Amino acid sequence: MPRSRAPLSFPRFLLDRSVGRYVVAEGMRADGFEVETLASLCGEPRAQAVKDEEWLQAAGIHDLVVITADSAIRRRPSEIAAVEQYGVKMFCIANGHLTGPAQLAVVRRHMPRILREARAPGPWIWSLSASAVKRVWPRAN
Repeated sequence: MPRSRAPLSFPRFLLDRSVGRYVVAEGMRADGFEVETLASLCGEPRAQAVKDEEWLQAAGIHDLVVITADSAIRRRPSEIAAVEQYGVKMFCIANGHLTGPAQLAVVRRHMPRILREARAPGPWIWSLSASAVKRVWPRAN
């Protein structure tokens, strides 16, 4: 099944270390999306050591939609504070142990929903599983 090409101006994505910098990034770029990784944002080897709060700040300031597999971000006080302060928009792949191709499959499966939700202002975090997209922070009433 052919995939539709993404609009070039919307949205821009940032993939963190937990998603890696090759398989998912290259697949999303092939689909027409503009994708940054921590390596492209910070350079290597700094990307391996940059604090989450720092790249979350950059994501919010530059209106980058984050894709991560680090579901613990929403449970770490300093990181959730950065998400909130900088209006970060984040999608978290629920199973952090997936291979790169499996992560890319989850992202592609849910891309229509990702694009729809990415229009809303942050801060928020949505969880992506193989079968569902669920808002996990802040919890909807």
